[in-house]
Amino acid sequence: MDFAQAVYDRRSTLGWSAAELAQRAGMPEESVESIEQSGVDPTLELIEMLARALESSFRIDPRGTPGFRFEELREAEPRGAAHEEREEGTRDFRQAW
Repeated sequence: MDFAQAVYDRRSTLGWSAAELAQRAGMPEESVESIEQSGVDPTLELIEMLARALESSFRIDPRGTPGFRFEELREAEPRGAAHEEREEGTRDFRQAW
């Protein structure tokens, strides 16, 4: 559920329609709609594809609320994948493209 809500929230923040996100991600609009309706179990490949399309990094923290979220890229973030250690063993995975 957190993933579906995160996709919807980030797309809405950017002011994009589901069709625009689908075009940017290279997938059918029906796929975006299914994702946003919690109809898809996300794979890492799907998460990375959507992060690129949404011009975002992402964070997964199963102990947090929400457990998944997209975040706006920071100017200083390098291109490519990176992670940094966080408190008590959680990791912040960022995908910056």
